[in-house]
Amino acid sequence: MLRTLIAPAALAVGILTHGGLEPATVEAKTNVNDETELAKQMLVIQDGLRALRRSTRDVATYPDALATVVECQQATLASKTEAPVKAAKVPEAERAAFVNAYRVDMIEMMEHFLKLERALLEGADPAAVKEIYSAIKGLEDPAHEQYTEDG
Repeated sequence: MLRTLIAPAALAVGILTHGGLEPATVEAKTNVNDETELAKQMLVIQDGLRALRRSTRDVATYPDALATVVECQQATLASKTEAPVKAAKVPEAERAAFVNAYRVDMIEMMEHFLKLERALLEGADPAAVKEIYSAIKGLEDPAHEQYTEDG
């Protein structure tokens, strides 16, 4: 699930209307095979979330979690400017808004990863860290439903 796209984010209207990718570029960057750059980055995030589930349970493992959070942030940043798989099937008149919504969702995910990083750096209680982690995981299913072919 997280494999094709995690926690939505958006590369549409904002990019398309503010000198970023042109609509043809968005369509060209959208590829349904799992070897897209977006799919690769989503795998990094998926693996990272799996590792974070374990490494955020105890303050003693926070250093490991911090390294994983940075990897997830880098993958999120790389994913933010990619077009989701489903963008190619969205009518052209609606595509820019669709991709923009994806980018906004990816920004939201990055904000959560930043909160998680801060909590880990500050040695927050594992219960507080778990709450932030849960917020990130909560983005996954809705994003997949909205932005991927297989939901």
